[in-house]
Order: sequence, then C-alpha cells, then structure tokens
Amino acid sequence: MLKKKKRRRISARIFLRKVSRSFAMIGLSKITNNREKEMGAKPPKVRKPFEGMNQLSLEKPIRYDTIRVRTSVDEKGGCFNETGRVRVLVISARPGIGEEIVFYRSFQRRTGVEEKVIKLVTALDLELSSRPSDSKGKFMNLVEVSPRRTVWRSPNFKRNKEEKEMFLKLPSFLADFICKEQYKWEYYQKVVRKRKGIKRYESQVRKKWYIANPENAVPVR
Repeated sequence: MLKKKKRRRISARIFLRKVSRSFAMIGLSKITNNREKEMGAKPPKVRKPFEGMNQLSLEKPIRYDTIRVRTSVDEKGGCFNETGRVRVLVISARPGIGEEIVFYRSFQRRTGVEEKVIKLVTALDLELSSRPSDSKGKFMNLVEVSPRRTVWRSPNFKRNKEEKEMFLKLPSFLADFICKEQYKWEYYQKVVRKRKGIKRYESQVRKKWYIANPENAVPVR
C-alpha cells in the first residue's frame, strides 16, 4: 500500500509571490490600518500577544458583501505567524448592525495552499458578481445555515421559502475544486472527527475580533 505523500509547509515569501498577481487581477486590495481603526476593530483578549495583529489582510467589496482574505503573514516580520491558517471569508453588511461572517474556509499553510486560495477567491468573485434574484426579482442574500453550508435566500424567505445553492454556474475546473474540497470536509466530519473524538468546531473555540463601531463596518457602496 502506497503511503500518502506528506505536504511540506510553504514559506510566506513564496505564498505571497504566487498569490499576489492573481489577487490583483481579481481586485483584492490591502486592508489599511485606517480601515481597521474606522471599524474600531480590536483583537480578542488572550493571555499571550495576539499573533493576528499585524497580519496582511486583503478584501474586495461587491455590493453589500465583501471577500476577505486573512493571510496570517506578519507584515513586519515577513513570515507566517506561528499558529495561524490562511482564511477566506465572505462578510455581509447589515445596515445598522455591522458585519456578519456568512462564508468561512481555512487552509493549512502547506504546498499547494496558494492554488486552493486563488481558486476559492476566484469562485467567490464570480458568485458574488452574479447575485441571483428570487421569483419577485429581488436580490437574494447569503446566509450560513450550518457549518460549511451557505445558501442564497430571498429577503422574504420566511414567507416564500425561496433559496438557491451556491456555485451552481461555475466553470468546470472551479466546480470540480469546490466539489473535492466539500468531499474532503465531509469525510473529515463523518470519519476523522468521530475517530479523534472532536466535538467542537474551530469557530466555536477560536478567539474572534471585536468590532467596537459596527455602524462604521458597513461601507457605503
């Protein structure tokens, strides 16, 4: 029986070199300190210094949604922080409330992570740029209904129960990637988590940032 080839950790320098051009073509831009201050973004309260403070983050707003990439690369040191992952999120703006995470994926920083991140961000860019409408012609909103499952829902969902799955109109190479990643996750949930006795999700234990000024987190589009 062949042993599964172990993937090596990738350096921050190589990761950034490989993703920078694609991110620029997609239209992601760096989140500046002024933007963080405007939202009143504060790191979680932890005993040791929080490693995410100086990480390079990029985003692209599309209507009332924003694709955000947390690279876990320390801008000052030019290297990955010790314990982080590369995270890709979709943030939905809720006027008067602030930002809400409606889509979340994280990747280990190993060989091939740059290709996965580029494909996912490309898929999200295409998805958000072609937002579907319900039967009344009203734009649908992204809603996270369970871990790893986000759907489009009508703003009148309570009345008409209309919803659509994401990623139904992607090019074949992106659709194949999304399917493979979902299969891996489902296998992890049904087999690996059970075998290891894992009961909680990362989102339930990971310390999160606090937004002091949620009303400023929703930019005018």
